Amino acid sequence: GLSLARQGLLGEALPALHESLALRPENPKALYNIALVYHKMRLYDSAQSYYERALKADPHMEKAALNLANLFVEQKQPDHAAKILASYIGAHPNAADAVYNLALLHLQNNRTDEAEKVVELALERCPYSAPLWVVKADLSSRLGRDSAARIALEKALRLSPKDAHALALQKR
Repeated sequence: GLSLARQGLLGEALPALHESLALRPENPKALYNIALVYHKMRLYDSAQSYYERALKADPHMEKAALNLANLFVEQKQPDHAAKILASYIGAHPNAADAVYNLALLHLQNNRTDEAEKVVELALERCPYSAPLWVVKADLSSRLGRDSAARIALEKALRLSPKDAHALALQKR
């Protein structure tokens, strides 16, 4: 099933993926893979259902939470996406990718206060995350805090000198 999906044969991949799921009905990887195929096919209700089942089967599957949130962003439902990410982070406070995505979501929706809270909390937990320092730099810049933005950007580039987002922010 996965090899068919990777080849872009999504319709053909689904029956094979469902067959593997039949062998182990609560296999989180199988549920997640089916969700991905439905998501790529833009069958959002089915994708949502399978992402949720994958998370129920494995509450630590961060990629399922991230993709479920992305599904709602694609459907222009950022508040629902934020709730999913916040809920996941509540159960997994060190989930750097989820924190990063929630902060970016808040920034993209001009909720700078919420983004600032998320980023500060995340940096307390993950002070060596270049992507989080980039978000901090972007946020500080948007808030007119040029000195804080410059410091955060320097930290990001010290941690990851080739970080594409940091380099792009540096050019602004």
